[in-house]
Amino acid sequence: TVDEIDETITSSTETMSNNDILYYATQHDLPIFVSMDGGLENGLATISITIVAPHILDTDEDDEWQNRPAKALLIRSWRLPREWGSNETCINMAESLGFIL
Repeated sequence: TVDEIDETITSSTETMSNNDILYYATQHDLPIFVSMDGGLENGLATISITIVAPHILDTDEDDEWQNRPAKALLIRSWRLPREWGSNETCINMAESLGFIL
């Protein structure tokens, strides 16, 4: 159930290694999904990046994975400094940084 999955996610303290992320991202011919969201509040620019992939198990025989929530491969958030170079940071800088990362 979704509640069990949420409990598993919130109680897990292990992070995936780079090799794990690459394994899950390339274990199938389906696309991975990347989301980025930049924000600006009180002069502080932030960027959040999430990469997810279909959660396919070795025991799947057909399309069972379509009924499972996606597997989060990477979730990162950064806060940019108030000033970058000679200018104050803005939301465009945050989103550009997210695209680069």
